[in-house]
Amino acid sequence: MADEYNPREYTVAGGGNGMRPVEGRGRHTTALPPTGGKNHSLFSNTPRKQLEQYFAASLIALGIFSMIFVISLYVANQSNSYNVCQTTECFRSSVTLLNAMNLSVDPCEDFYQFACGSWKADFPADVENDIYTLLSWTTEQSLKQKKVLIGELRKNNSFDDPAGVRAVRRVFKACQNMAAINAVGMTSLWALLDRLGLPRHPLNKTGRLPWVRSLARVTRYLGLQPLVALTVTASEYDSTTNLVTLFSPDDSDDDGIFGGWSMDGAFAAEKSPIQKTSNKWETFVTKMVKYMIEADGVNVTDEIVVVQLARSIQKVFAIVNSAIQRDQYPKYLAAAIPQEMSVKQFQTSIDSYAFNVSKLQIEPFLEELFSDFPELNFDVNRDKLAVYRVKYYRELSSLLDRNQISDDELELFIWWKVIYLLAVHTNDDLMHLKKKMLRNLSEGKYPTLSRESECYYNVIQLMKPSLGYFVTNSRDLSKLDQVETIANNLRDSLESTIREQLWIDESTRRLIVNKSRATKFFIGVPNWMTNVTNFDELYRSRGENRPGVKEGQIPLYEYRHLENLVTLVDFTLKTVIKKLRKNNTEVENDFDPTMINAYYTVHDNSVTIPYGILNLPVLGWNNSALDYGSIGAILGHELTHGYDTAGRRYDEYGNLKTLWTDQSLSQQDERVSCLVNQYSNFQVPSYYNSPVTVNGNLTIRENMADIGGVDIAFRAYKTFKNRSPPEPKMPGLQDYSNEQLFFLAFARAKCTKYSKIGLETVLQDVHSPDFVRVLATLRNSPDFAKAWSCPPGSSMNPKEKCRLWS
Repeated sequence: MADEYNPREYTVAGGGNGMRPVEGRGRHTTALPPTGGKNHSLFSNTPRKQLEQYFAASLIALGIFSMIFVISLYVANQSNSYNVCQTTECFRSSVTLLNAMNLSVDPCEDFYQFACGSWKADFPADVENDIYTLLSWTTEQSLKQKKVLIGELRKNNSFDDPAGVRAVRRVFKACQNMAAINAVGMTSLWALLDRLGLPRHPLNKTGRLPWVRSLARVTRYLGLQPLVALTVTASEYDSTTNLVTLFSPDDSDDDGIFGGWSMDGAFAAEKSPIQKTSNKWETFVTKMVKYMIEADGVNVTDEIVVVQLARSIQKVFAIVNSAIQRDQYPKYLAAAIPQEMSVKQFQTSIDSYAFNVSKLQIEPFLEELFSDFPELNFDVNRDKLAVYRVKYYRELSSLLDRNQISDDELELFIWWKVIYLLAVHTNDDLMHLKKKMLRNLSEGKYPTLSRESECYYNVIQLMKPSLGYFVTNSRDLSKLDQVETIANNLRDSLESTIREQLWIDESTRRLIVNKSRATKFFIGVPNWMTNVTNFDELYRSRGENRPGVKEGQIPLYEYRHLENLVTLVDFTLKTVIKKLRKNNTEVENDFDPTMINAYYTVHDNSVTIPYGILNLPVLGWNNSALDYGSIGAILGHELTHGYDTAGRRYDEYGNLKTLWTDQSLSQQDERVSCLVNQYSNFQVPSYYNSPVTVNGNLTIRENMADIGGVDIAFRAYKTFKNRSPPEPKMPGLQDYSNEQLFFLAFARAKCTKYSKIGLETVLQDVHSPDFVRVLATLRNSPDFAKAWSCPPGSSMNPKEKCRLWS
């Protein structure tokens, strides 16, 4: 479900052997962090609003009780003809399905409306809600999880709590302590700027380093990537080794590689794009620059000077954005192969686009970046780079040269990126100035969250292990066993399906089966997180003297918010950089178990299913057909990514190799072409705010995974059903067959409501809108048409279908 081919993959602080492994071999992986976005409060905390929430909650509870009562009566009347499940869990599962269904819709005409037409998001009434551009079960789970985790964070520390728990509570409280933040904010900021080799303000000429070295320090200590974006990832050709990997920065990402920790980058709010070359933006930059100058005791006597500084910042913004746009790199080719080259080859390549030599000199940048790590012995003459977006760097070199951008202007641009990032962490003045600007530029749609909510998103981004501990402490081990069984059955189903495909020659068939057998599934929680000692070692704070535990690696305090953040980012980035000399001979899954998502990692051929996703409507139905239709389809989706148009290029160890024969490649390409054309011409019903145009090229890999995932999940369920005793019927759903329940669960997990902006946004994503994912996937499924007896030529059973594995 995550974009598993994004080159921006990072490992979060931690260690150990990863999650519960299912049989199979694999190697190194790095976990994807959740991407940032925006939040907004939907409810104000007034007595009247609290009363409205109380009545709303009462009505919802009454509605659910009434439905359960009606179902109970129906079950009682049907109990003589059916063996009906009457447990609380079964009633809850039935309500989850029935509350979403619109029974007035013909399932053979619009199955999405039939399964989701009455769905409404179920948000906890006593949790601050955030404005989302889409509402889905992931939104629900995010807010329910937020309620639980904030409850844990509010508790007072106990001496018996693990060090990681005490540390995250200290950071959470420090973030909310505005009195302490205001008292030391500017002093802490100035100390950090000095460490970065940047001036306190643009008129200050002291304490400066050459801009390219400041750029490296900003990358190293804050994770900001204003001009150069890089990480450390496994080599495409030898997944046991790692390389420094370059890609292009994202102009919209002002929060660094940890998008969200600056608080104004929290989760997907409705907002207008911010034009950083607009007059409004210039006014804001001018105010911020002036504040920084005057905070250092310097009177601004000439406003024109400050305006010119703001315009210089805007000019570099425009150049960077232009270089990104000129790259013209289609999103659907995001899995393209990076070029591996020496540092000298890279420099020669970008120098050729400047009049003389590029202003961007990568050698001193890398030397500064690795100066804290002499043990890595990084050698610009020996170490290679993996470069995904060479054209961006060439265009940047050309534009910097042609526009005669000075060193001072580049330093100013880097300085601005730091100030913009840290404004909300420095003091009230800078925080309110920035938030006022964002609300103004976004036409009032910038989120206004409580400080507590902002700090929650802060710690969930930077202290995943600690928040993960709250999940691991109350985990249901039976869930992990259940998912492990389904995962193994899905693997068997895929292998059986592949063996039956006549269009795949024997050589390619053996390669696919071998890769499937080597695939690892990591389910629930990383093993190391279950060991309290690991938390003690990771988060031990200086000044604590807990018996038997050494002073640890990360000093965190209750009254030093900005220092805490810099310390946490520093530690995380240090972990990433130190991977450079790591030999990836073992799989290392170190990720966020609270993540409400799942993903496939191509470089080690593994599927990760975090604990955060293992709730209704994905797991816990108390019915195998429903479980296979939801979590089974998700597992199948991720598993089949290994054989899509990108995954097919990698062997079972995650190494790039030409494996498939030309005949099999050609046959799959024909099937891919059918899907591209079908999705690009998808006819969306008028009530979905049509016209909606899906980019079939952009979404092809995800569409392949959707179709393949449902196919192998359904086959796995049929095999399971034939080997198992009959299960009781679900209360209130006795008239539906098990096969029909399978497809209802698949659709229920994709019930989503989009705002206008949300729909526009998702149409630029590699995933199709959820209603398209349901309708198009099932229109291509003969199993669906048979289960629901849809006549040939009906909307959900068209005569022309695109098939992948048949």
